[in-house]
Amino acid sequence: MKKIQFTILLFFLSIYFIACGQNKTIKFEDDSLSVKVNEYVEIPLVLENLTNADLGYSFSVPNMAEFKDGKFYFLSPGTLKITAFYINDKNICDTITIIVEDLKREISIKNTAITMHPNDKTKISLMLTNLVVDDLEFAIEDPNIIDISTDLEITAKNIGSSSVRIYYSNDLDIFADITVTVEAKKTLEFSVESIILNDNETAILPIITSGLTLEDEINFSFSESGIIEIQDNKIIPLKAGEVLVTASLLSNSEITANLGVVVNNAKPVYTINDYEYWVENLDSKFDPYSIILNKQQIEEYNNKVLSNYTNTKVLDILKQPKTISKNSLESLINNYSIINKYSVYNNTTKLIATNQEKNNILANRNLGNIPAIVDVKYGIVTNFSSLRSYPTNFYSQTNTLDRFQETALNVGEGVLVYHTSLDNNWYFVQAQNYNGWVESKNIAICSYEQMDEFLNSDNFIVVTADVLYINSVWVRMGQRIPYTNKSEDYYLISFPTRDDSGNLELKEISLAADLDISDGYLEYTLVNVFNQGFKMLGIEYSWGDKYIEGRDCSSTQNAIYATFGFKMPRNTSNQSKIPDYSSSGKYTINQIKENYQPGTLLFASGHVLMYIGEDINGVSYVLHNTNAAVAGCKVQKLSEYGIHNIIGVTKFYNN
Repeated sequence: MKKIQFTILLFFLSIYFIACGQNKTIKFEDDSLSVKVNEYVEIPLVLENLTNADLGYSFSVPNMAEFKDGKFYFLSPGTLKITAFYINDKNICDTITIIVEDLKREISIKNTAITMHPNDKTKISLMLTNLVVDDLEFAIEDPNIIDISTDLEITAKNIGSSSVRIYYSNDLDIFADITVTVEAKKTLEFSVESIILNDNETAILPIITSGLTLEDEINFSFSESGIIEIQDNKIIPLKAGEVLVTASLLSNSEITANLGVVVNNAKPVYTINDYEYWVENLDSKFDPYSIILNKQQIEEYNNKVLSNYTNTKVLDILKQPKTISKNSLESLINNYSIINKYSVYNNTTKLIATNQEKNNILANRNLGNIPAIVDVKYGIVTNFSSLRSYPTNFYSQTNTLDRFQETALNVGEGVLVYHTSLDNNWYFVQAQNYNGWVESKNIAICSYEQMDEFLNSDNFIVVTADVLYINSVWVRMGQRIPYTNKSEDYYLISFPTRDDSGNLELKEISLAADLDISDGYLEYTLVNVFNQGFKMLGIEYSWGDKYIEGRDCSSTQNAIYATFGFKMPRNTSNQSKIPDYSSSGKYTINQIKENYQPGTLLFASGHVLMYIGEDINGVSYVLHNTNAAVAGCKVQKLSEYGIHNIIGVTKFYNN
């Protein structure tokens, strides 16, 4: 019995000593370790007489990490101590320091500038690092321009520009910006599929655009060159043929439109009443487009006119004396002495004027109030004005053949003002090629310097229409008006007006550039002579230009040549006496054809005609304004008018 008890005691003592002889230890392989947030890490341990099942773990910072399935999972950044311990004896343990680094989070956008059109939709192309879309929020600068859905799809609403910031909801420093520009959609299209025109006409390019800016340039290409060209939004034919026109944006070649153009060779049929007829049938020895006289040569021509006042009665008013003697002025006024030559009529009652009324006309000249020396005043014509023999609107002989009507002054002409009538309603003036009485209400008084600047401005337009309506008054062919500025679309002209005190007031008026005007004088070519001359065709004959709607024979030719800068005498008797350019005698039609070019003036007694060349049958023609049975400006055969009537010529060329 004692032996059995001893054996049992010996067994338990053996177990005790065996157990006491086994050392239990826990040791981390490293003292510290760096990891990342959201990372699963297996941290190596050296165990002695223990297994992983014997272990527990504690964390120095709660909720910063957790142990799961044999690995540690790190939830947030920071420094953490992890202690591994024997669950039956927490004194058996080891500790490791863990540095938990935060993840690098980034938001980047592939295209930081997007251009859209209203109602377009597009998704923002994001590149996210350690983030998902649900982590993001956004801010729109201008919600009226765009809208953004939760899945970051942009909807364009209105034209404009707005920035958008996309950011990490937990860290505002993590963001990306994008700029969205919403612009009108750029389109090109033609309003028709094709267009047909003749080779002698142009057509407006039927192009329709939308959304284009001033920076957008349209390029035109042609399936075949040489058929047409496009200038200033016009189709200009070059020859007959067919061509496909492709319009495209230089900035975006995908935006295109096509137009088919057919050009027919349809030569128009001109008659003798078309200026083109005379250009087409011009003698081959004349080039209708070559300059006959240049500006300097025209100036030399004018100098001959101005230097021979006795014959031409043309003067430079700016070079005249600034005073005039009483005797000289009276002589000018008394040159008109026809008050008793023809019957005189009251313009209101249409009755023959009484002797008393005629005496009143003479008295209105106010000769008794002319001082010994008259200081010259200067004026600019502000309305179409009759220049009269006497200070009256009574007429002599007939209303249409009014012998008191000397000529008319055009708006913009300069005059020297010598004297005022007794009733203050008339000025006695000297114009470039005439003197006489003009109603004072149509003259604006100015200084010499103002007149000089107005008449000699380097920048001026010339009216090339028969008449042109400007600022509620009619301005006639050949008149020049200065301008201060111009563009492709308009001229800013300085238009003469008369203020309440009777003085000159220049009014700035915008005049459309596509009116029948010229920037400076026209080039002196035969084609321009024909063109200007035939603008007169059909206007009425008006003795002395009494009516704005008409002209007399010499005024007609004067206006044509004024558009080229010629300073012409007013009357036929003076137009036929230009030194070196005029000659007198009797002529045959062949002599005219062989020795003078079209544009030459032919003179009969008290009449002037323009020689315009030969028709297709070799018949010579003239253009003239006549008060004959078929009155007005017309084209007529020279033989029909009568070559025997021609007694002089004036040419406008040097050979």
